[in-house]
Amino acid sequence: MKKGYFVFVLIILLLSFVNAKSYSLEHAEINILVNQDGSLEINETIEFNFVGDFSYAYRDFEFYVGTIEDIKVYDVTNSIVLLSSDITSTGAHKQQLKWYYSASNERKRFLISYKLKNSLNVYKDITEFYWKIWGNGWAYPLKEISGTFELPAAVSNPKDVYTYGHPQLNGKIAILENKTVIFQAFNIPSNQWVELRVLFPSSLLSNPLFVNKINADGLEKIIQEENNYASKKSSNANYLNISLATLAIIIVIAPLILILLFLIFYFVGGREPKVSLEYNPYYERDIPYNYSPAIVSTLFNQASKKPSAKDFVACILYLCIKGYCKLEVVKKKKFLVIFGKDTDYRIHLLKKDDHALPKHEKKVLEIVKSYAEKNDSILFSELAGAARTDSWHFRGQFKSWQKQVKEEALAMNFFEKHHYHLIFNIICVAYIILGFFVLVIFPTITISGVIGLILNSTLLKNVLPRRTPNGAIHYHKWKTLKNYLKDFSQMKEHPPESIVLWEKYLVYALTLGVADKVEKSMKLMIPDRKARSAIFIGGVNYHSLGAGSFGFVSSVNSFSSS
Repeated sequence: MKKGYFVFVLIILLLSFVNAKSYSLEHAEINILVNQDGSLEINETIEFNFVGDFSYAYRDFEFYVGTIEDIKVYDVTNSIVLLSSDITSTGAHKQQLKWYYSASNERKRFLISYKLKNSLNVYKDITEFYWKIWGNGWAYPLKEISGTFELPAAVSNPKDVYTYGHPQLNGKIAILENKTVIFQAFNIPSNQWVELRVLFPSSLLSNPLFVNKINADGLEKIIQEENNYASKKSSNANYLNISLATLAIIIVIAPLILILLFLIFYFVGGREPKVSLEYNPYYERDIPYNYSPAIVSTLFNQASKKPSAKDFVACILYLCIKGYCKLEVVKKKKFLVIFGKDTDYRIHLLKKDDHALPKHEKKVLEIVKSYAEKNDSILFSELAGAARTDSWHFRGQFKSWQKQVKEEALAMNFFEKHHYHLIFNIICVAYIILGFFVLVIFPTITISGVIGLILNSTLLKNVLPRRTPNGAIHYHKWKTLKNYLKDFSQMKEHPPESIVLWEKYLVYALTLGVADKVEKSMKLMIPDRKARSAIFIGGVNYHSLGAGSFGFVSSVNSFSSS
């Protein structure tokens, strides 16, 4: 079912990719002619590059003075073809022109032709043209815009014509033959308008019928406006430069601060206490301490201090050695179970006073007993089934057992009581929140927080939590025992002297992750499987106790790791 769902999603994604369409805006040419009556004839030629199938396009107009008349749209790609179009009001001072065509993976050039009236402001001294020649409604950038603005007549001095373009773009503007203003700009961002402002002597209009007449001089006022605009732009540019410098500093400093905090926490509270050489040999052949493998696991997982399902199984074997239960080998056919493909194990609970047991060991017996039959026995496969079918209840019992182990380990003075690990995680979360909601233009803050949180919770999770000097000694003794159990040559030269010690090795090897090594050594060095066992009913059994795929461990891991 999951595979089918995956294939379905994959097909949808592929179809989405196949059917994806887009376009680019290659060039826009805007030619404006000023008539003697003050009206303007405007021709806009826009070149599209279509990827996919398209059937319409639109152009938004925004203006506060003037009216648009005689608007027409042509396809001028190969010839001149008049297209169907309509224009609608989209708000105050806004109109949208929409035209219809057919295009599929090709370039198209469209000509928008219209007459603009009552848009020129005619002052006593100068006439002002101020128009958005490119609107802000385009979802894609424009590679180039160019065009001309032809005066109603030539001027005697080109300095009598003033030209301005907004905003500041990579382009140029000039006047040719004292009559035609030319302009060009490149790389117009998406949703960015372009304005053209031209001032010329009002005397050039012989019959200004379609204009806005203003009975005052306008040149000095407009020049002041443009100077203020340029000054503001310069101020904004300086602010932008300062902002970019600040951004560069933050980009570099934000992760460095996090790294510095981690190092400070490590040297103040995370660095492991030194263990004197008398407690730190490379090999330890004896079981160093007489507490359960669940407690041992907290020394190796100092961040969470929580034992795993594998440690729960090791505790059952540990309780067998202490005489509170026994395991019986049950042969089965083609059934993947706890210690081998064809082997199951029945746990027999023995009637023995448990008042002297640590609380976490009592909890192990209580959990097993709660699912056992009337004769106080249960197969590991049945316990695995209970963990699956009664998962909510079993989860609660298992979490309670983990909590109890952690409390007892803390009571044994194994760990420092600082919280640098938690504090660093909180700082990382603060970085993430700051990056998302306050400084969205500084992604390195969020990225630094995410990376710090992930590393501190995975690869570096045991770096900031610190063991006490007593905990460090215990940890190193168990670590050197692990070295011994991993090294077959050492076990061969210095083998355990009794079956009981071998079986204790098996118990702790399960928690230490080297049970397969001990199993191989036992097979070679204890050929007599009839020797009396402290764990099993009957002889010694040295099947791999460290297999991580057997039913019970995998069942419990399915929720204990969550």
